[in-house]
Amino acid sequence: MIEGRSDSSKWLLWQLADSAFPVGGFSHSVGLEAAQQLGEIEDLGEYTLEIVRNVATSGLPFVSTAYSDFGTGSREVQLEVCPGAIELDRRLDLLVAGNAVGRRASIAQGLAFLAAVRTLPETAEVSSTLRRLVKEKRLCGHFPVVFGYACGALGVNFGETQRLFLFITLRGVISAAVRLGIVGTFEAQRVQSSLYGKAECLLSEFAGLSVDDAYVSSPLVEIFQSCHDRLYSKLFTSREGYLLAYLVTYGGGLVAGDVILMDVVVKTGSGLALTTQSSTKVYRKPEDLDAKTCQTLCLSIEDGGFAVIFPDPTVCFAKAVYSQLFDLNVSIGGSLVFVDWFTSGRSAMGERWQFDLFESEINLKLGGTQLLHDRMVLENSSGSLQSRMGRFDVIFTLLLVGPKTEKCIQHAQEKIQLDSIRPSTKTRDVVASLSTISTNFPVDHPITLIRASATSTEAMKTYVKNLLQPLWHQIGYDLFRGKL
Repeated sequence: MIEGRSDSSKWLLWQLADSAFPVGGFSHSVGLEAAQQLGEIEDLGEYTLEIVRNVATSGLPFVSTAYSDFGTGSREVQLEVCPGAIELDRRLDLLVAGNAVGRRASIAQGLAFLAAVRTLPETAEVSSTLRRLVKEKRLCGHFPVVFGYACGALGVNFGETQRLFLFITLRGVISAAVRLGIVGTFEAQRVQSSLYGKAECLLSEFAGLSVDDAYVSSPLVEIFQSCHDRLYSKLFTSREGYLLAYLVTYGGGLVAGDVILMDVVVKTGSGLALTTQSSTKVYRKPEDLDAKTCQTLCLSIEDGGFAVIFPDPTVCFAKAVYSQLFDLNVSIGGSLVFVDWFTSGRSAMGERWQFDLFESEINLKLGGTQLLHDRMVLENSSGSLQSRMGRFDVIFTLLLVGPKTEKCIQHAQEKIQLDSIRPSTKTRDVVASLSTISTNFPVDHPITLIRASATSTEAMKTYVKNLLQPLWHQIGYDLFRGKL
């Protein structure tokens, strides 16, 4: 018989250590980004070790105790109750209470890890139990606690569980350094491998530390991490309730005949920021092919939900035929920031407004009542678009809906309405208008429609980035970062 628990646990260990395993570490940088912007990183290796040390004294004791706690009692008690989990989680929550950013990150990573290990047969039951306790608000779901219980259920060796916990921290910091541009990928591997000996010494020093003796060993790491929310522009976020997702397509664009259908639901109390990695390119339609490119988004936002739909602009190549439809259904109490914009095409190559057809339709319902049916059709068959569009190369549409967009609406109103238009010989790079959509709903459910045209994509990006400045702080990240 080949199968055995001890043997399979060794393979599971490698799976957990794999960077492809979604442990939730991509949601934060353990304060590295804030330290970088504060100019406090002189040596990446030494700073990484300082983070590992801090985690070893404050988080590792909870991993060890959770692992040991899972091994007590019968199998039924372990799976149904997870003895001690609630108290252990509560004590860790008290320890990190003074670092709001670190607390959010720990919970976000813990919940992400629980969702990932639920797919493994060995941890499905214990994960369900812990998730139930979180849903009942009896458990926060801090990462060290759920990690210890999961490794106990998987049968991973106790010492390897401790080592893996510190390895995930170390690897996460180095990975964050790459994404922040502090080091390149090859240099990052060299730095990471050079730290293993010192990390092993930290493990030996603090492996026996109990929960009663857990402590913060690096106040500077705590201070830098706590400054994260005040960063003007940031890549990482650990704000509760917000998910950052990217839409990607194979081949870098859409061809004639492509049909994309997306259904997105934002549940009560949840938040979503949906964007793209770059502009959506629509390639030309061959003359012998009777098919256009179509894209449809059906979005539903439940009460208390918040969605930010913020793609990069659509770029239709010469002879392209493209149609898009947006069905936006927002519940009373839901909120939405919706952006749709497109360019004249590959203007740098002399292609300005040379696509054959561009169709766009936006339908907005609030509380089941339709409040907007916005349809636009641009086609060269009814007259030269290039001459009709004049000097402008970008058309932009922004919808702000619901109570969570009030600051954005106020900021936009001040920026647009106070920018009085006076006769001038100097032309503007951006021309914007603002309209308030009247409804029969209470005043705390505002709806604002903003349209703008610009002479270039860069001019529009700069304008919109300033226009939506309150949004970046609200959701915890700047969706233009790395794109402008």
